[in-house]
Amino acid sequence: MRYFTALALLVLSNSYALAQPKSNQIYKCSTSATAMLEEMSNSLISEYRLEQKKLGNTSRIKSYAEVVTSRALLPSLDAEYMAKQIVGRYHWNSAKTKDKEAFIDAYKNLVAREYSDFLLKSSETDSKLKFYPSRRNTPGQTVVLATVMNGEKKNTLGFYLHCVNNTMVDNLPYKTWMIYDITLDNISYLDQFKVAVSSTVRNSGLPGLTKKINEITAKKD
Repeated sequence: MRYFTALALLVLSNSYALAQPKSNQIYKCSTSATAMLEEMSNSLISEYRLEQKKLGNTSRIKSYAEVVTSRALLPSLDAEYMAKQIVGRYHWNSAKTKDKEAFIDAYKNLVAREYSDFLLKSSETDSKLKFYPSRRNTPGQTVVLATVMNGEKKNTLGFYLHCVNNTMVDNLPYKTWMIYDITLDNISYLDQFKVAVSSTVRNSGLPGLTKKINEITAKKD
């Protein structure tokens, strides 16, 4: 699953100038989802390599990678929707609000930590990305395919997005693209994660799963 996450984060990472990350971009559903993902992924590795030299030590680089993630990647993930799918309807609906919020925060922190680990390991690679036009099979939803070439190895990623009323601009609601699943060679990240934690959810509920995710994240320090 870690390799799955690394490839996905490579493509989803934002092209913010690493010294001063820009404010969050609003991607309305009238915008091409392919254009959105291309903008988010543009020039990350080259910019990271430049900033890596400035920051010097590993701990500072890792901390900055997490800052970039929180400002660039996480706002485009529909973490609440993903959480519901991972936990299941019964456990989600029966959980307390504070437990739901704690789990979403833990899940985001795990993604941020995996992202920082990935940047440290991938700074010497020369991965090449190619996006393809989005496919709309259902109103309000779309799929964008991308290929990742790392040496002679080729992988196909699928990004599943839907329109969500989650942004207010001038007191008006805007529907924006949010990513709710990613596939690697037709294998769903969401499904893999759900299977991996199913026994914890069944035996310990949402609080138990949150604790487990926090423990996994802590081990990455």
